[in-house]
Amino acid sequence: MTAPGGPTAVPAEESRSQIDEEPIPKLGGPTYKQVKPKTYQVLEEQLQSSEDTSQAAAAGKRIGL
Repeated sequence: MTAPGGPTAVPAEESRSQIDEEPIPKLGGPTYKQVKPKTYQVLEEQLQSSEDTSQAAAAGKRIGL
């Protein structure tokens, strides 16, 4: 007696996909430009200015001792 749908055939080892490891050629599109959001720029400026003032304050304390 056979299974419903007919006899089951086991396919031979068949490669269904291949991996192509060749590099993709550049098509001359736009190059990536590192862009920072304005928020990060403002925060970095504030951080730098606060570091400068804290260093100046620390230097002033050392001189006043």
